[in-house]
Amino acid sequence: MPAGFVLAGSLLLYGFTAMRSPGWLDATLILSIARNLPLGVWVNTHNLFSLAGHAWMAMLRFLDPHFALTLLSVLFGSLTVLLVYSAGRELTGSRLASAIGAAGLALSHSLWWHSTMIEVYTLNSALIALTLFLVFRYFRAGGFGHLVVAFFAAGLGVFNHVLMALFVPALAALVVYLAVRRPGIAWWKAAILVLAYAAGAAPYAVLFLQQYSWLAGGLLPLDVNAFTSTLAYATGTQTFGSFLFPTGLAAGQKLFWRLNYLFLIAWNFPSAAFGLAAWGLWRFWRMKARRGCFLFFGVGIAAQIIWSANYLIWDMYAFSLPVYVMLGVPLILGVDALLAAGRDRVRIPVLATLVFPVLLYTGISWLPGFHALMSRYTSLYRETAYVSDLWDPAVYVMNPARPGYREAEKYCTALMKRLPRGSHFWDNDARADYPLRFYYVEALGRKLGFTLHSQFGLTVTPESVLEDAQAMLRALHAGFPVFVSTLGFPERAVLDQLWLLIDPGASADDVRELSLTEFRARMPFRIEEVHIEPDRSWVVYRLRLGE
Repeated sequence: MPAGFVLAGSLLLYGFTAMRSPGWLDATLILSIARNLPLGVWVNTHNLFSLAGHAWMAMLRFLDPHFALTLLSVLFGSLTVLLVYSAGRELTGSRLASAIGAAGLALSHSLWWHSTMIEVYTLNSALIALTLFLVFRYFRAGGFGHLVVAFFAAGLGVFNHVLMALFVPALAALVVYLAVRRPGIAWWKAAILVLAYAAGAAPYAVLFLQQYSWLAGGLLPLDVNAFTSTLAYATGTQTFGSFLFPTGLAAGQKLFWRLNYLFLIAWNFPSAAFGLAAWGLWRFWRMKARRGCFLFFGVGIAAQIIWSANYLIWDMYAFSLPVYVMLGVPLILGVDALLAAGRDRVRIPVLATLVFPVLLYTGISWLPGFHALMSRYTSLYRETAYVSDLWDPAVYVMNPARPGYREAEKYCTALMKRLPRGSHFWDNDARADYPLRFYYVEALGRKLGFTLHSQFGLTVTPESVLEDAQAMLRALHAGFPVFVSTLGFPERAVLDQLWLLIDPGASADDVRELSLTEFRARMPFRIEEVHIEPDRSWVVYRLRLGE
């Protein structure tokens, strides 16, 4: 019965606080992929979630497609909480301690955030929690089948996200431990576990080989360049590699990212949960009968920490989600220790702090001073400067409870009403491009009335900038209204190139180094601000040729 309460409570929490309208950034991109099912090994394809999401939306076709897929994230997030509860029970035997610890995990920022919007990471976390539960069950109750399913689930996780391969060291350590301990497992059972993992990862391996074969012109002979290109494509190092284990950082940058990682751990457990998890980790290490469990857990979380702490990107809280989910296990052990050792006058106040995240996270939306503080924090990421005129990063990123959030919907609706028919509009993935393309046009079948030119900020190249500037100049010469969503990154690069096309004698370096004020004062074309919503400060910029 407590398991049912844990699942129901998580479903209610995430369901009532889930977003009801399109979100920014990747939410609508994931919606598009789930609808169209372009299976492959591209790092952002997430095949398992896409297949599940496609079937889920078909089943809930009577709902808005964006909200329907959000509910799948709600489900996977809730299953994560349930499975961590179950894993905790395997270690403690206590329903109460496991339920309380699981509730603390449910209220942690990253899991809550990813469970209330379209994101693939709650499926990752559910598979991680399932693997932990099955490994812990094996050490408590036996049953080799539990291990087989655990290894299969871990392999299947790679079909959803390549970072799930970070559990390979933990799985390997577990196989070695089981093989050398007394009593241990026979070599053929170790082989079965390896085969179970391979079977789970087989769908991903097929797609990987398909991509490699396409680049190499066949599977044989081995083409090293094609293999490295496929690997870079699959792991995202082509696009995101500069953020992973970067070198040459200034001392201040290194300090920021190290402190930021610690801050995010505290932000996810801003209560007694932090201390209870530390206590539980110490207890876990001392559980002699569960050494195999601790080995698997320890190697697994260490690999996740090393990777996520060195992936220096603004949404570090997303890629660290496996760490926070795994910390739910020692949190349960810490709660169990408190219940066993403490008195009510100590236990009740300590455990009451576990609900503090509700006030802390939602306070961003209703406490002006706290909102200002968190706005200052989010402004430390340079990426927020690109969008802070359009949506509030402090509310969107730091508060996971957003059932009334309508900013993307309102902004996109205003654009569709305000931009003239036949006009050309340059926008990027961080602003309205994704919700316009993937939700309004693709999912709902809306007609924009204008031509949308898309830029993906992380893959802007001199060649793509030149192509955009040439298209922009053609539209201007043809007399079409031309708009850009921002004068900042990445549209500024196109405007710089437009200047050089109009005035070939200008110095490219001089143009790029101009401040925005100087740029607007000296440019060989005109820019007019166009307000798209009377009650907001939202503006787009119309370009005109001539003085």
